[in-house]
Amino acid sequence: MVVLVALASVAVVVAAHLHRGGPAAVRSARPQAAHAASPGSTAGSTAGSSGPTGPSSTAGTPTSTAPSAPAWSAPALVDPFGHLSSLSCASPSFCMGLDADLHGSYLFAGGAWSRVAMPGGAYLGAVSCPTAGSCVAVDANAHLWTYADGAWSHASSLRAEPVASNLTSISCATPASCMVGTTGGEVLGLSRGVLVRSWKLAQEPFGGVACPTSAFCVAVSGDEAFTYAGGTWSRGVPLDHPRSQAQRYAHFLDAVACSSPSFCVAVDSSGDAFTDAAGQWSAGVMVAGVGLASVSCPAAGRCMALGSDGEAFHLSGGSWSSATPAASGAGDPTTLSVAVSCPLATWCAATDAGHVATYASP
Repeated sequence: MVVLVALASVAVVVAAHLHRGGPAAVRSARPQAAHAASPGSTAGSTAGSSGPTGPSSTAGTPTSTAPSAPAWSAPALVDPFGHLSSLSCASPSFCMGLDADLHGSYLFAGGAWSRVAMPGGAYLGAVSCPTAGSCVAVDANAHLWTYADGAWSHASSLRAEPVASNLTSISCATPASCMVGTTGGEVLGLSRGVLVRSWKLAQEPFGGVACPTSAFCVAVSGDEAFTYAGGTWSRGVPLDHPRSQAQRYAHFLDAVACSSPSFCVAVDSSGDAFTDAAGQWSAGVMVAGVGLASVSCPAAGRCMALGSDGEAFHLSGGSWSSATPAASGAGDPTTLSVAVSCPLATWCAATDAGHVATYASP
C-alpha cells in the first residue's frame, strides 16, 4: 500500500473491529457520481513537453456541475531509482520527496529538483513539510529526521524498545507538532521530535493521518475514521456498512486529507470518497472505477485525488471531475498514482515513484 501525507492536513489486513463510537456517521445507499467521458489530452511522451489539457466536463450526481478537468504537465524524472514513495509540498516553490529504498530525499526549490543526502541509510516511510524549508520524516524502524536550514538532521529513535510495527504516515500541523500512523494500529504524538504519547486505536494499519491544526487530526484505518480533538482520540466511526472480509479488502480507506477541522475527505481502495463536514461523515460517492491511492485538500471543498491507474480527479463546487491522466499522454507508460500534494487549490504535484508532474490552474 502506498502512503500519502496530505498537506493542509498526508498494507491491508483484516481483523476484528473495535467497539465503535464517536460522531454519528451519515449512512445510506452510496450514490454514484455520474461522469462524462474522460477528456482527451495533448502531451508529449517525454519530460519537458507541454502538459495535457482537456475540455470542460460535467457530472450529474451528487450535487452540481463538475469542474473542468485539470491539466497536468508532462512528468519529469526526479528519482532515477524509482522509489519516490512520499511527497509533501509546503508551497509551489518547495516540495520534498522520499526514496523508500536507501536513496535519501529529493528537494524541489529554486524551480528544480535535486537530491539531498540523509545521514545514514533508511527505508523511509513518509514525510510532512508544514512550512517551506521545514520537514519531518519517519522510517520503518521508528526513526525520525528533521529538515531545517537546508539539511537533514541525524536520525533519532522514537522508541527505546524494539519496534513491532512500521511507521507509515505522518502529518505535522507545525514543525513542532506531528502525528504518526503505524501498521500496528497505533498513532504516535510527537512534540519537537520527541514521542509524548501513543494511542492504540485500531487492529488494522493506518492508511493515513491528517492534522490541519495541532489540536485537530483525522486518521483512517480499515473502514473507520478516528478524530483527535480535546487532547484525545475518538473511537472509530465506520465509513462503510459491515461487509464480508473479501468486501472489506475492496473498501479499505487508503488516505485522508483535511483543509481545516471542518472539512476532511477520505478515499478508499474501491474508488469512493467520503466527506466530513463539521463532524458528520457523508455517505460514500463513487469517484473512480479503480481504487483511490491518495488525496490532498488545500481548501474547503477543493481536493485532488489520484486513482491507482494514474488518473486525477478534482473536487470543486461540490462535485468530482471526470478522470484526467496525471501523466505525459498517449504512448507513455508513466502513471502518476503514488502520491499527490496540493499546497494551493491552484497548484499540485503528483508522483509515480520516479517522475513528478505538476498541475497549475490560472
